[in-house]
Amino acid sequence: MKARDAAVKVATSDNALIRLQDGSRRTNNEAGGTWVGRWFCCREFRSRSPSLFALKAIHEAIPIAGSCSPIIELSDTVWKCAALAMAEPARSPILTLSGLGLALALSGCGLAEAPVLAPKGPITLTERDLLFDAFGLMLIVVIPVFVMAAVFVWFYRPASKHDVYQPDWGYSVWMDSLVWLVPAVIVIAIGTMVWDYTHRLDPYRPLDSDQQPLEVQAVAQNWKWLFLYPEQDIAVVNELVFPSGRPLSLKITSDTVMNSFLIPALGGQIYAMAGMETRLHLLADQPGEFRGRNVQFSGSGFANQHFEARAVSEADFEAWVAKARQSEVKLDAAAYEQLAKPSQLHPVTYYASFEPDLFARIIAKYAPAGPGTPHSEQAQAASP
Repeated sequence: MKARDAAVKVATSDNALIRLQDGSRRTNNEAGGTWVGRWFCCREFRSRSPSLFALKAIHEAIPIAGSCSPIIELSDTVWKCAALAMAEPARSPILTLSGLGLALALSGCGLAEAPVLAPKGPITLTERDLLFDAFGLMLIVVIPVFVMAAVFVWFYRPASKHDVYQPDWGYSVWMDSLVWLVPAVIVIAIGTMVWDYTHRLDPYRPLDSDQQPLEVQAVAQNWKWLFLYPEQDIAVVNELVFPSGRPLSLKITSDTVMNSFLIPALGGQIYAMAGMETRLHLLADQPGEFRGRNVQFSGSGFANQHFEARAVSEADFEAWVAKARQSEVKLDAAAYEQLAKPSQLHPVTYYASFEPDLFARIIAKYAPAGPGTPHSEQAQAASP
């Protein structure tokens, strides 16, 4: 009781620190956070099973700790909830520990908000179906293993009469066949599926559509993304806008170290490498806003190298293009040289035009020197 009361006192204190969603720390009093104190003081709820209390505590703390971040950091509130749950007298210690462990394991991400489980385009829908099919096949082994583990423990318990002593037993044909054939069939089935889906989801393969794809050239920089629209003759930093229902054809390269381009809600990742061009075809079924980012560590600004991807209607896309063309800034050689300098959290920037061969010249900067041509001279001639 003393431990529980102490935990309640610490958690409900006006000076108790909590971590807000933006990463800052505030006291309960500063954050207007008397909800923490009121909730912890709810004796009616605390009198229930401590495992349920722990589940509720961590569920309420998820918005503070953050959802689906690359590195999940539980907030101070989570640990206060956990401490209080452990301090509560438990009728069933096993149930308490099981509930607390499950709550901690599932506190990082909300499955309903995971992009891979909520596809916004045909690519991610196919990837999700492949994930579910492979998961279902693996359950053919996993479920019987857990079932047999429980059955064997019960069947051969000390009080059982089935513990037959067979000192000369050493081999069973049916058991050996079961151990090898079932996993082999599963591996063959998954391998066949992966082979089929690998060709079906080839990122270089154009998507079947009655509409002409929108071509966009993406350039990875330190630590931002530059998007060039050749047909519209505009350039944008850290914002990718395209019409929904129309295929998006991306040509990707890097003007720095290797990056990895990813919009989880629309498709898988593909690398962006200096001196090379990779391609990716995406499609958004409906208008929406998505988060894109670099998922390949690229230095100190890696964590902030993300961009906003928006699928809009054709009319809204034309309006957005007209807005970009009203910019007073043009992406000429001098402007690009300034933009290519390392920067973090670069704001969305519009350029009314850019040099037509800019993408090709960025790639040519890293091309190997030809016979008789010093690499330094070639790179200087190719640089924008």
